[in-house]
Amino acid sequence: MKPTLFQPMWGLLVAVLGLGLGFGPAVQAEPDGELLNKVEIRVMPEAVVYGDTYQLGDIAELDGFDIDLTTRLSKIEIGKSPLPGNSQKLSKGQIDAKMRGLVHPDQYKLILPKEPLVSRASILIEKDQLSQVIVEEIKKNFSEYKDVQVEIQTHLKDQYIPKGEATYVIKRIGTPQKVGGFGSWAVNLEVDRKLYKKLVVRAKVSVVEDVVVAKDVIAKGATISEEDLAKVPKDISNEAADFTDNPGLVVGQQARRDIGKNESIRTHLVEEPVILEKGQPVRLVFQSAGVYLSNMAIAMRDGKKGDVIPVQILGNKKTVYAVVIDAKQVEVAL
Repeated sequence: MKPTLFQPMWGLLVAVLGLGLGFGPAVQAEPDGELLNKVEIRVMPEAVVYGDTYQLGDIAELDGFDIDLTTRLSKIEIGKSPLPGNSQKLSKGQIDAKMRGLVHPDQYKLILPKEPLVSRASILIEKDQLSQVIVEEIKKNFSEYKDVQVEIQTHLKDQYIPKGEATYVIKRIGTPQKVGGFGSWAVNLEVDRKLYKKLVVRAKVSVVEDVVVAKDVIAKGATISEEDLAKVPKDISNEAADFTDNPGLVVGQQARRDIGKNESIRTHLVEEPVILEKGQPVRLVFQSAGVYLSNMAIAMRDGKKGDVIPVQILGNKKTVYAVVIDAKQVEVAL
């Protein structure tokens, strides 16, 4: 068949229409003006926060052309952080509520994963590690003794604390009458030198020290000699704190009561012996500012070293009070 005059025109028409139908070169669309004015907020599936509270910038990535708006949005406080080692869920409503009144909804686009979480960064202190730390800290309170053993009686748990430098301050509760034994201890757990948590721990402290004991029974009123004493290591946890490890402090003292064999010698069990008896003659001395006078007197009652007793001056029979210096001399008490 012969071509007609309409065939070239039809091809031209198809070519023109083809350009309009998208068969020609691609044309880029202009960006949506509304999107340019919005900040896109993409919440992370699980965000890790460090402080007691967290801001939007801690849990999301923010993209936008308006730098000031993006910065302002990132600083909006969203909520209180969970406890160290714990997590909490986030919702779109929670975030929108915190932003309400601070920014118009048309200024941002919020994108959330299916179940976003906020987790608090933490350091795990295992219970065995915590127990060891407490034991060592308690031992520091008994560093002057020969040997100390500490047994924790409280059931401890793992502790989660915020990231930072962990320190411990441990003090015994109350005023104990004994060196060791059972007691309660306040444990202050600090992070970066700030108190984070308080614990109360029950512990048994066994303290071994060299102690002066009686070799055999020492009768009441007997003057104690070095041969009466021995020095032995002993658990003093259940003993009163006034024991001694120095024999020289009790040699020459008198027993206030019978002291049993192997019984610890404590300061309240001994006293200075009577060195001046009632009716005994004694030299009475008076000295002050270079003046020295003396006379003979009679003790009016028994006296120990350091006691103030009445004495009667021979001759004028005047009675004065004097301090017992030794078995032969007293000094006027001024």
